[in-house]
Amino acid sequence: RKEYNNFPMRPLGGLAPNAPTVSATTNPDGTNSWYKGNVTIRITAGADATSGAYQLKYSTNGGANYTTETLTSKNVTIQAEGTTKVIAYTIDRAGHQSAAAGEATVKIDKTNPTAALTLGTIGTTTVVATGTGTDANGIASYRYDYKLNSATNWTNGTAKTATSHTYTGLKDGTKYDFRV
Repeated sequence: RKEYNNFPMRPLGGLAPNAPTVSATTNPDGTNSWYKGNVTIRITAGADATSGAYQLKYSTNGGANYTTETLTSKNVTIQAEGTTKVIAYTIDRAGHQSAAAGEATVKIDKTNPTAALTLGTIGTTTVVATGTGTDANGIASYRYDYKLNSATNWTNGTAKTATSHTYTGLKDGTKYDFRV
């Protein structure tokens, strides 16, 4: 080590900076951590006590391609439906890249699923129904609703993973509408 005016000198940028933080700016609005629309991801450079954070290197396609920008924070909007992995690194003024990456996985589903309801056994006070549905990202649950044929308001059922449901407590001779 060399000293200058009794101050110790150290080499510039001897250690790699810390990993950046990568997180969504809002909480998921769907179930199981899914978002129903575009998501803004905030990338903030990790600390670097030696030479200072200088750049962000990030990927919005799981590491297939990276963009490097001279800034220490960045908002990135993810628009693609499906699962997107965001990976980022901090680069300091000495050119060292953080050893660890900051990462976030974003799940977006903007498209409503399609659903169909098939009525099976019809009893005097019960109806057995089967729900089917398709969605590019899978069906998490079905909700079986019903109403009197002449009513405007639906009685909402509880979401359940089963594709079969028995409507109970119906009145014999009364017309009902059913939906899934």
